[in-house]
Amino acid sequence: MKIGILTHNFPENEDDRKDAGVFLRDFATELGKKREVYVYKPRLNDKLGSWHLFSPLSLLRFVKLVIRGRKEAVDFAIKNKLDYCLAAWAIPSGVFALGVKKAIHIPYAVWCLGSDINFYARIPVLKQIIKSVLKNADHVFANSLFLKVKVEALVGKKCTFLPAVTKMHGSRIIRKSQNGIVKFLYVGRLERVKGIDILLNALSKVDKKYFGRWKLDVLGGGKLMKNLKSNNFVKFHNWADEEKVVKFMKACNCLIIPSRSESLPLVLLEAAQFDLPVIASDVGDCSYIIKKYNIGWVFKRGNVCSLTRRLEDFLEEGVKKERKASGFLKLRRDFSQEVSVRKFLSEIT
Repeated sequence: MKIGILTHNFPENEDDRKDAGVFLRDFATELGKKREVYVYKPRLNDKLGSWHLFSPLSLLRFVKLVIRGRKEAVDFAIKNKLDYCLAAWAIPSGVFALGVKKAIHIPYAVWCLGSDINFYARIPVLKQIIKSVLKNADHVFANSLFLKVKVEALVGKKCTFLPAVTKMHGSRIIRKSQNGIVKFLYVGRLERVKGIDILLNALSKVDKKYFGRWKLDVLGGGKLMKNLKSNNFVKFHNWADEEKVVKFMKACNCLIIPSRSESLPLVLLEAAQFDLPVIASDVGDCSYIIKKYNIGWVFKRGNVCSLTRRLEDFLEEGVKKERKASGFLKLRRDFSQEVSVRKFLSEIT
């Protein structure tokens, strides 16, 4: 069986971790052990997420992308003699897959991954396109239970939970605060939706009571980067490759996910690979995962005071209060590339 993965977001190399598409490389590699896999990605000069679809210029660029992508995807499917297509994100890749099905009758699945449903489906014209893509799909997947419910409500058809997972390399360690200093970690884009401002505001409150007892390392870049500067307690490292991310995850005491909106953050599952406790906002599946596997703490989304309390709790007892290793182990067993690939193949064959 020859499977084509259609996506607008796929890493250029193994060290590229700037975008969410990093998990697709690992998924394609694991899937390639079971089936023949081909990946189609249209040429893009910049990230689709940076386009402002309410502007005429970006809207025109988007229309051109969809038209070109559909044609190229059909040619790609014919050239590689594909038997099945998987569209990563309902839009624009889902439109490519729908075009392939209409042109040469190849079945397809759509893997909803967050922004397609949480953001683009809020735009009336794109919402109708997404609904058409999902209704015509032979199978529909979502990368979180939260998103699964939204997709089923949107189109009224079965959607299967298929988590997006990355595979990190490195051994787990026993963590201790160094010289009494707790090291917090943030990994992600520096955009408002990711809540870096919420984290910094909370830490400014924490600092009044726990001055000198903590440090924060920030891995990532984005629009807010130009307004953020390193100091004695907060250091910005810009984008990092996998080796650097692993290094920080092994050296820090706690990962913070302060997002205003998420489905199931990749970084949460990555942290679990190193037994790294997490403090996260109650968005998407975060609360469910953290509580079920006992791997951290949850705070109220967008609430600086709520996050401040969780940070203070951790500074008081978090390092001493050991998270059960069995919880991290069970999470790693339940969420892996092997499990996701096995589940995907069982659904489509």
